[in-house]
Amino acid sequence: TDCLGQYKSDLFRIKHQSVIMRLLLIAGCLALFSIAECRVRFTYSSIYDEYDLIEQSKVPIDECLNVTRCAIFVSISKDPKYKDVYSKIQVARSTPNGKIMNLNELAAQRNFVTREITPYFVSTAGSLDTVWISNTNEKRVAAPFVIYSVNLSEEPNFIKTSGVFDAADLPNGGAQRGKIVTVMSAVPFTTTIEGNENTTARVFTAGFDNAYVYGNNPDKCRTLLQTSLDKVASFQINGPIVSIAFSDSPIGQLVDSKNIIKTSLTYAYDNLDMKSYGFVMSQGFIGCSSGEAYRSSIYEKSVRFNLRANDIHFVHLKASIYTDFDHLLRLTTDDDHDNMIATSLLQTTETCVPTKKLTVDFDQTGANSFALVYQYNGKDCNGKMNKSVANPKIRALRV
Repeated sequence: TDCLGQYKSDLFRIKHQSVIMRLLLIAGCLALFSIAECRVRFTYSSIYDEYDLIEQSKVPIDECLNVTRCAIFVSISKDPKYKDVYSKIQVARSTPNGKIMNLNELAAQRNFVTREITPYFVSTAGSLDTVWISNTNEKRVAAPFVIYSVNLSEEPNFIKTSGVFDAADLPNGGAQRGKIVTVMSAVPFTTTIEGNENTTARVFTAGFDNAYVYGNNPDKCRTLLQTSLDKVASFQINGPIVSIAFSDSPIGQLVDSKNIIKTSLTYAYDNLDMKSYGFVMSQGFIGCSSGEAYRSSIYEKSVRFNLRANDIHFVHLKASIYTDFDHLLRLTTDDDHDNMIATSLLQTTETCVPTKKLTVDFDQTGANSFALVYQYNGKDCNGKMNKSVANPKIRALRV
């Protein structure tokens, strides 16, 4: 859903107002439109963001309707200016004795041993028992949050396979829990993985219900990156969630593994080191078949990444893009320029260019997104091993 192009306004550039005034301005402008729902829907889950609550008194959590068991995971910004806003956004059941918790309380729930997020569980819910997200803030303003709700009746493997963490609050030694480790955050973050050299890690920008390597990935969420852990892998996540599936963890056992995940609430766009492999992505990128993206008031209307390497390499690029001709993905290298377009995240657009500099530009609306994976491994643009860049004009483009 486009949410009626919320990024077309300049609301997020109002820097000199109080936080409450900025949120009121956002809500007031959005009230001019008939707001469509913004949640990112999956087969067994949804990701809700602040735009689901702006100008709304309450929103039902569909994954908890008519099911025997569901789980609701919450991550919020740690910026204290949002604390009062979060206190007036609550999750509650419609039954008289239903548990009511606000976002501050939900986001603080932890397993004190593993530091996993303790979700809001709903069991034996029935047709008369609806779970709601309610908003009692003035003018129904909201603030950046991530709510990941999962129908565990249909996705029953969570207890046996997955650990869910908040990027702001991992254990001191890093997260080591689960065959699939899911990390949530209401702000962009950096993730580092290290582990057994014989282990393969696959990275999905989706929840654990769409991070299965062999089949049973119902929403066709792409493997954004696959890497062996013979060295430390570090990458930035410009969205609300990432799931990392490890090849060496036993199926059906939620145990500590040899793999360690660490995070930091840091993110950079400029002077990035273009390592031998990595990726950059648009704000809120999810990368599944629907093309939907997460939205946040902290996001800008455009992004620019500047990557640099010490030497010229044949850099192989693979882009997953969901956009139109008015919002092209623009790539600039040492002496070249490309506009890349596609309309499905299930297909990739590929190119190769000899360069030591890569600039990535993208103008973002409420509906378009991209992820760009880059790699150089000694092969030229025709796939042949080449230790030097003998002819920097050779290029290959495959769509």
